[in-house]
Amino acid sequence: MKEDIPLLEYGEATMEVKSCMVPCKLKLSDQGIAYRNIKTGKVETLSPSDIEVVNWQRIAGGYGIRIFTSNGILHRFGGFKDSEHSRLEKFFKGTLNKTMTDKEFSMKGWNYGAAKFEGSVLSFEVGNLPSFELPLNNVSGCTVGKNEVTLEFHQPDEAPTNLMEMRFHIPASELAGEDPVEAFQQKVVDKASILTATGETLVTFSELHCLTPRGRYDIKCYPSFLQLHGKSFNFNIPVESVLRLFLLPHMDGRHHFFVVSLDPPIKQGQTRYPYLIMMFSGDDEDEIELPLSE
Repeated sequence: MKEDIPLLEYGEATMEVKSCMVPCKLKLSDQGIAYRNIKTGKVETLSPSDIEVVNWQRIAGGYGIRIFTSNGILHRFGGFKDSEHSRLEKFFKGTLNKTMTDKEFSMKGWNYGAAKFEGSVLSFEVGNLPSFELPLNNVSGCTVGKNEVTLEFHQPDEAPTNLMEMRFHIPASELAGEDPVEAFQQKVVDKASILTATGETLVTFSELHCLTPRGRYDIKCYPSFLQLHGKSFNFNIPVESVLRLFLLPHMDGRHHFFVVSLDPPIKQGQTRYPYLIMMFSGDDEDEIELPLSE
């Protein structure tokens, strides 16, 4: 007779949010998995039919469970002790009819290997074992250079130290066909959480004189972000990144500076810009009607 465990509750578990493990309350039952972010209070659930793969793995010095869903999303929950392994294994087998297996990772520490995409997860494998996994919905930007792809990540408020970016060197292929760098970028962009110009533009400013980053940019304002389009570089700035706005007079008395304070700052190569600085003539005035209802 198999031993069923109908319910498991963990009041001091952690869940992965933007590559950061944050406190949560976790409930496992025959209805699936329910978890509540303690800071935000947001409750989410995974039904048994959503769960495709269940693994037990090491997480940040402890143990956790890795849930891979049928739509290709990776969920990780931590805060477990080694002694919880048998209880969780019995629960998934007896209550949800899922087999929990141990997930092994490469410990060689090599920085070269094979990048494989599965669902919305990028797995970097060394010797047929994953060295690390990156949920692509944590990626906020993806740019390419010569034989190189750079990933930028969303920055969680909870973590004092964050992974900002990661670069992959991709050797040139001698085979005819698609560019391996562009193919890699496209696979990332398809699953990443990158701001794109969708929806109605609220207002557009053309050829604005920017001092930092230097150049002339077309600025489009969307409900959730600002888009800067220049001759060489483009930037998407979430509205949540805007901290303060300043209107400052120029010492010549004929111009004004409009300063936008940003956190996190925008990046251009290795240079970071915590302030977006634009210069306007003090004599120019424009009236703009926004397409917004009362």
